[in-house]
Amino acid sequence: MKSKKLFAKIILAGLIMGSGLWIGCQHQEKTSLPKAVSSEIPDQEGWNSTLIISSLGKVNAKLQYGHMAKFSDKQIVYFDQGVQLDLYNEQGEHSSRVTAKRGLFNERENFVEAINNVVAHSDSGDVTLFTSRLRWDDRRKKIITNDFVTFVTDKDTLYGYGFESNANLTHWVIKKPSGFSHRPMEVDLERHFAEPVPTKVESTVVDTFATIDTLTH
Repeated sequence: MKSKKLFAKIILAGLIMGSGLWIGCQHQEKTSLPKAVSSEIPDQEGWNSTLIISSLGKVNAKLQYGHMAKFSDKQIVYFDQGVQLDLYNEQGEHSSRVTAKRGLFNERENFVEAINNVVAHSDSGDVTLFTSRLRWDDRRKKIITNDFVTFVTDKDTLYGYGFESNANLTHWVIKKPSGFSHRPMEVDLERHFAEPVPTKVESTVVDTFATIDTLTH
């Protein structure tokens, strides 16, 4: 069955309200954008707000950020000063949460990438993923990384390279497993998933029409 071609568009609302969203090159505090764009002036900047990714009116993901910088020519929005990505399943129910130090949103290919100290945890409480970089592919509705992962379940701790899962973290695969422990690693969820500071402005809507080779669940 042929999948419909999805078109992504991003509407970054230019709202000026207190310490909310700002347009242009105004700064509230020191930022840490990638070196590739650190010397460039972004088309838009925003602080302490939310990016909503939806498909046909249904919310797929919400990304809260400390600071964002949009570069229209690259069709990329960079986030720093902390990001929190909340994912929703096909029924529109909250399914998992991802936190990281930095991130980006690729408008052309319609994916969000979490970067540095990435932690993903399912709402079921059964599994937690640790890695250095993770991508949410909104077209495929998949969590993906090629980096080293530590995957903690309620019974085991698994290690390997390459990971793919649905938003719920219930159907997953570790592509190149490198080891496991029958004892789950202790996870301090309060440190990684503290309640976010309420945002004053909610902006931005993105609408888009044993020796084994792998470990799966």
